[in-house]
Amino acid sequence: MKMLHATLFGLGALSLSSGLAQQSAPARDQKPSVSAKVAAQADTPGQQSINAAKRQLTAHPKKVQAFNNLALAYLRGAREAADPRYLREADEALSQGFNVNPHDFQLQKTQVALLLAKHEYVKAKELATTLNNLTPDDVMTYGYLAEADIALGNYPDAEKSAQWMLNMLRNNVPGLVIAAELRELYGDPEGAIDFLNLAYSETPSTEVDELAWIGNQIASAQIESGKT
Repeated sequence: MKMLHATLFGLGALSLSSGLAQQSAPARDQKPSVSAKVAAQADTPGQQSINAAKRQLTAHPKKVQAFNNLALAYLRGAREAADPRYLREADEALSQGFNVNPHDFQLQKTQVALLLAKHEYVKAKELATTLNNLTPDDVMTYGYLAEADIALGNYPDAEKSAQWMLNMLRNNVPGLVIAAELRELYGDPEGAIDFLNLAYSETPSTEVDELAWIGNQIASAQIESGKT
């Protein structure tokens, strides 16, 4: 089973959907981007997030959170389409946000997620450690630390961060997914399935792409454990 960037999975559910739910004004004067190539197709959840974030940015062009939401939406699109061009779009959105406020905590968190998506794990861990020291009660920062440590082979440190996530916010989905990833790495597919089933039950029914992603991870774990 290969769980790529479990923390990115959780971004849509924890950080993005609630911030964009009430955005309904049409986007205007948007620069062409990779998302335009799928405009003629039915919008996927990732594309819907991108469109909503663009509308928010049009309505609030000086609001840091709008740039952050757009970067998060592009990260969601990158995972959904497996297209690295979305990562460049996310990087540009973050750069514009940092021009407004170079010290914004949320932007820096999203920057860590982008570094993870680009496989720049050492840099991701350094920045996540700095943010964790500044705000030790932020759940997702522990998730970023765990993902970086998993990629770097530091499984005991990753396990500590994952445990902090679950201690601070019981049954939070990113924490459960990371715990499942660690169970798989420790050769315990049954334990991974237990965590994934719980993550599935805790995911809102409206998050269809997240549910599909978890479902695929469950199937992969079942195959690995011999339950074909």
